[in-house]
Amino acid sequence: MMRCQKQIHNYSYVTIATTLDVNEGNDISNLQLVPFDDSQSADKSMKEVPQAVEKVLAGAVRREMALEDLCAKRTSEIKHLNRFVQQYKHERECNAIIGQTKGG
Repeated sequence: MMRCQKQIHNYSYVTIATTLDVNEGNDISNLQLVPFDDSQSADKSMKEVPQAVEKVLAGAVRREMALEDLCAKRTSEIKHLNRFVQQYKHERECNAIIGQTKGG
């Protein structure tokens, strides 16, 4: 006998099929859903789910904070490089003016 337990919302169901039906590849569409009361595992799973969700959310928050820190560093680097570009443009303009006054 094969048992497959599934939990849907707060209700647990067990699908029962004979091993013979499954092994022979017979049509098992006539399976029955039988109510299965396992309140201990339901209580345990209700406690485990919030803990698991909490761990996932904590990881997501850590990754988000790390990415925000990385974005702040990249923004600072971009501003620094933009200052270098402006300085380079200014120096080229000055050199062009100096070249014109010497050559002219």
